[in-house]
Amino acid sequence: DAVTGGFNADGFYSAVKPLLGSAHPQYALVTAKISNFLQIQQTFGQTDRVLVHTHQTLKTVLSSAEPVGRIGGNTFCFLMKNRDEGALIARLQRICESINSFNDARTLPFRLELRFGIYLPTDYTEEPAQMQHKAESALVQNPSPFCFYRADADEAFAAKWELVEQMERSLKEDDFVVYLQPKVRIGDTRIVGAEALIRWRHPRRGMLVPELFIPPLEEYHMMPRVDRHLFEIVCKKLVD
Repeated sequence: DAVTGGFNADGFYSAVKPLLGSAHPQYALVTAKISNFLQIQQTFGQTDRVLVHTHQTLKTVLSSAEPVGRIGGNTFCFLMKNRDEGALIARLQRICESINSFNDARTLPFRLELRFGIYLPTDYTEEPAQMQHKAESALVQNPSPFCFYRADADEAFAAKWELVEQMERSLKEDDFVVYLQPKVRIGDTRIVGAEALIRWRHPRRGMLVPELFIPPLEEYHMMPRVDRHLFEIVCKKLVD
């Protein structure tokens, strides 16, 4: 790696492959990200020094049987010779403190915030790059600092992301439909208005109710597009 002098992604994968070839599971593969890296870049502009410091600290606290490399940007990956979740979290917490020990000499401390995605391999025929991808996907599945990869969560995320990706196409193809539910005045039973109810006629999943698609679209800030589409449909119905 041109910045840290340690392994880059390819070097790391080559180094860990023989270690992961054991028939007896003994390693966890961890992806670490500096979550406030952009803030550091904008405030101090010393990103290379931060990367070098993080790498050197990881090299120091990890054993010779636990390789570490920078995968790219502010992302590091390393092996830990332990598979107990509680013990892994405790050790990662100590690693965070070691990385932030530079603050002992600072008048105004600035903490490096790290998040860790952890994958416990069960199939050692997997390529290390695929293992790293799973460890990194755990960071997307879970907002906590220490995120363990769960296959069921990965499937749920894939299903959620498929909705997000399909939304734009569905807007263009009028897959979102509106039903008007009448509002009746009790006094004289006259219809005095209507509530617009939206449904998604998904090309693969069939008719979806709002409870299934609004939460993921809100999470990715895409609901305003759907809201505008709903307003346009209702206005056209009023004109007609």
